[in-house]
Amino acid sequence: MGQEILVGFSKYPTEKITKNSYDYRPLGLGYANLGALLMAEGLPYDSDEGRAYAGAVTSLMAGRAYAMSSRTAEHLGPFAGYAKNAEPMLGVMRKHRKAAYQTAHAGRRPEALRGPEAGVGRGPRPREKHGYRNAQVTVLAPPAPSAS
Repeated sequence: MGQEILVGFSKYPTEKITKNSYDYRPLGLGYANLGALLMAEGLPYDSDEGRAYAGAVTSLMAGRAYAMSSRTAEHLGPFAGYAKNAEPMLGVMRKHRKAAYQTAHAGRRPEALRGPEAGVGRGPRPREKHGYRNAQVTVLAPPAPSAS
């Protein structure tokens, strides 16, 4: 429910931004100290392995946030614009899910990504039934699939 508080108690600079924020409930989750994490793992920041690790962390964060968003939608309903955007959003979620599986196999990855429940949309899929409370959860782009 912390995600719900982020939108519900925030103040916005204009009426248009306020309406959009309440209708689509976007979040701006991100991370801090990614460079320190990579350094602690012994991974160069600008390396394929470092990017794969950062992609895995990003996938895990977004996946868990969207899972919580779906659970919240089960109780409070989806965001106001969900009905007209359901099919495109579910298509994006399928792309996230596919990228999460590809990312999970790219080099070394955080321990949290080793279980079957990690990543976007793994495990039970109540998301199609209940939708999502938030149209967007991160300010980070998902990792691009590997060219290999």
